[in-house]
Amino acid sequence: MGHAAIHVIGWGTWAAFEQRELCDGISESYHFMVDLWDVPEQAADFRRQSDDAFWELRLFPLVRRQMSSEKDYYHHAQDDAMALVRRKPECVPAGAWDDISDAPRGLERYFPPPHPFINEWHRVNPQPGTAYDLGPRFIQPSFINRRDFVVQLERLHSIAPYDTLIDYQLIYAKYSIYPPPEVIEKIYGDKVEYLASPCVWIASQSTDKPGEYEKWMERAATLAPIYRRILAIHLASQGEDSKAEASFQRWLSNETDDVLIANSVEWLIEYKERTGASQDATAPATKAYDSGSSTGMAAMAHLLEIRKEYERAYGIYAVIRERYNESAQMVGFLMRMKKIGSASRRDELLASLMQSDFPSGLVPEDLRARGEKPSRGARVENPYDETAITGLRWKDVIVALNGYAVIDPGTFSLIRAIDPAAPLSITIWRDNKYISLAPCAGKYVYVRPYLQ
Repeated sequence: MGHAAIHVIGWGTWAAFEQRELCDGISESYHFMVDLWDVPEQAADFRRQSDDAFWELRLFPLVRRQMSSEKDYYHHAQDDAMALVRRKPECVPAGAWDDISDAPRGLERYFPPPHPFINEWHRVNPQPGTAYDLGPRFIQPSFINRRDFVVQLERLHSIAPYDTLIDYQLIYAKYSIYPPPEVIEKIYGDKVEYLASPCVWIASQSTDKPGEYEKWMERAATLAPIYRRILAIHLASQGEDSKAEASFQRWLSNETDDVLIANSVEWLIEYKERTGASQDATAPATKAYDSGSSTGMAAMAHLLEIRKEYERAYGIYAVIRERYNESAQMVGFLMRMKKIGSASRRDELLASLMQSDFPSGLVPEDLRARGEKPSRGARVENPYDETAITGLRWKDVIVALNGYAVIDPGTFSLIRAIDPAAPLSITIWRDNKYISLAPCAGKYVYVRPYLQ
């Protein structure tokens, strides 16, 4: 019986492949040190050593361009990179073309003349008959600005039916990020049997169809247990308490991210307390508090409020305010204490915080202003899975919440903090009109707004 052996068809092609892998590894290592590890001195040493060891590699100017953080270094790297582009354009990967067209973070873009543009080289884009390396090409004008862009996507989908990037781009180009769920299922095809992401997308577009959201999220959670958390949040928002509890418990049995747990278990804590399982409520509340996250600490504080241990709750809110420079939770607590006439009320502190942090105060929603485009509000920054449960969409502008005007992200947080258990009644600006969404269980949703 013979032995398996590797035969290199072309040593030059093999060497070029290995060079690309090596260059990518150098660049990724540098950015890990700078952006994730935050060790700039070690990163600088690594860059110097890389420059000394690999300067002769044909593609190394592209690596130096990616490791640029100072003007002079960037200009020298860009000079060499553009010289490579002019001399050997066929050797420059599509992603590198994108990279050299933009400036490194914090630096002004520099193009030494003469400078060929992406479109001058990628006139035929993508390469005929192939779907290779499409990712970088989805920001190149010579591809995405084609009049037949959708037709090209459909052709690419036919020759690469298991490329999920093509699936997503085709759906987005034809239907936007909010397509009919049956379209997602059709285009992804068999991949919904083994990929969680299209199942989640289908679920997010099926919230108005009884049973459909749960069916698709259950499939997603089976494929990727992290999504069982989202399913639990949805079930809780629908009042399906026993099913929500079971889903939370299944998620917790596999989850190892203590901060994510802390930011997600408030409903479960309060459900346990409400149903008489106080000991079962204390354990996750303590773990949430110990994580040190503001949401986890607030979960413990809310539990103490339910138990009428107001002074202990106040102490936690004070820590949150000091540690995270965020006063909405404290103001909400003091408002609740004032409303019930608690001995823990601190009216002077409440007035001081409102004056310093929320000088506009709480302004009732002005229904008369709905005829004009809003000038202020809070914009939904990301289409998170939890956000879909509320009916909110990416780029929605939240203008009112629970009867109050939303002036900015700060007032959005404050209104939510006044009564954390209250459903959210939200008014948004979308598609050049005002829309009032159905009330949703706001404590289960983490909206990340920003000022428009």
